[in-house]
Amino acid sequence: MAPVDLAEELTALGIEIVAATQAQAVVAAELKAIKVKGGLSLGDRFCLALGRERGAKVVTADRAWVGLPHGVEVESIR
Repeated sequence: MAPVDLAEELTALGIEIVAATQAQAVVAAELKAIKVKGGLSLGDRFCLALGRERGAKVVTADRAWVGLPHGVEVESIR
């Protein structure tokens, strides 16, 4: 799929693409200290940082995120 078409599809689904900020990078770096089986990827940590920044619930299929001390409400879809 062409990037322009993909962007239109995501917009139609109500999915917002957000550029990473320096503040989110700092939070993502801090979250690296959280120990979880399999670890938190850089993408995981940026997702949690954005959720924390916006005061939003984060929805994931990764049960390992639930109950971690990251200051974000997490809902598991599994």
